[in-house]
Amino acid sequence: RGIICIKKMNKSRDNYNPVDGTIFHDQSELDFISYRIHGNKYKILYNLLYRASEDKDRSILFHKKCEQAQTTLALIETKKGFRFGGYTKRTWRGASVQKNDNDAFIFSLNKRQIFNVIRGKNAIGCYDDFGPFFIGGFKIFDNAFKNGGVCHTRGLNYETSEDYELTQGEEKFQVNEIEVYEIKIA
Repeated sequence: RGIICIKKMNKSRDNYNPVDGTIFHDQSELDFISYRIHGNKYKILYNLLYRASEDKDRSILFHKKCEQAQTTLALIETKKGFRFGGYTKRTWRGASVQKNDNDAFIFSLNKRQIFNVIRGKNAIGCYDDFGPFFIGGFKIFDNAFKNGGVCHTRGLNYETSEDYELTQGEEKFQVNEIEVYEIKIA
């Protein structure tokens, strides 16, 4: 398999490993996502851009830290323990803009399932009032620890088969943590 490396960010995150004490519970979950991104052909670097518990859970800070990155992986953990996220090769730059990305996908870590974007559908939404927003999958509200987020019904923009699939039937959820990584291939 490809080697997964963690790029050191700054002094407060020098010893950070995305598997230790975060949304990923073990290396096999990280491998599951990494394999979907680029198979086992490449070395993938995960660069932590944003963690809500450390950087504040405000959408403006999410955009400030993440909108320049070309390829990102967003991870969400809810208060009930649902862990899910999304991957896109498009930037989060733009005001009230929806973007197409035929390589985008959303996923459930709890179920170990991946749901591809439906070809031709918009994958992400860049809105000042939201953090990560995978259209027809999930969106995170500003001040997420207080305001939470929502999941969407099946088959809107992603190939989900159940309503609110990422949260096992719940439309609204309370956020426990958000992490966003820049993905680079070495």
